[in-house]
Amino acid sequence: MENIKYDMVIIGHMSKDIVIIDGKTEVCSGGSAYYAAFPPKYLKVNFLVITKLALEDYYLLEDFWKNAIPVFPIADKYSTVMEDRFKKKDGYVRKSTVISSASPFKLSEIPVEKAQIFYLAGLIYGEIPEKLIVRLAERGRVALDVQVFLRHLTDKGEVVLTDWKLKEKYLSYVYFLKADMEEAKILTGFDKIDSITKYIMA
Repeated sequence: MENIKYDMVIIGHMSKDIVIIDGKTEVCSGGSAYYAAFPPKYLKVNFLVITKLALEDYYLLEDFWKNAIPVFPIADKYSTVMEDRFKKKDGYVRKSTVISSASPFKLSEIPVEKAQIFYLAGLIYGEIPEKLIVRLAERGRVALDVQVFLRHLTDKGEVVLTDWKLKEKYLSYVYFLKADMEEAKILTGFDKIDSITKYIMA
């Protein structure tokens, strides 16, 4: 595998999502890496998903297998399990709680030496160490879903957005950056798209 050059390598935890909408519960596959895997499949991009989850939860990869999506699963003691609650009275604003987390990725778990893009599609802080950005930038261009460095957990496991303290040190290694408007505001301190763009491009 070391000698294969991929167009893109997607790195991120699979998530067992427990979705509760007005009291009705559904358990499904989720996570940024999961959702990022389908577009390149149909664009005929040569890519690989590297993910991590408990062996007992490998059934969450079924959609990958059914759609012939190339995946390199790493067995871990735990899977990342997220509970997402939506209530009509709250305007269906998502309230997320992390029940358990797979362990952080290590460079030794990334068996690809070269790729056009390494897409870091993580869920919560700690999943992808900042130093991994630097090492992967030596192997290809780094794309980052910045939520992995903004989404922190309270003592109760609730997900809250907090600024990335080390952003000025590590953003220079990122070639492509993905952020929604709320994340961009936290990251830059600006609430208008023109100001946010100027800040990020500076």
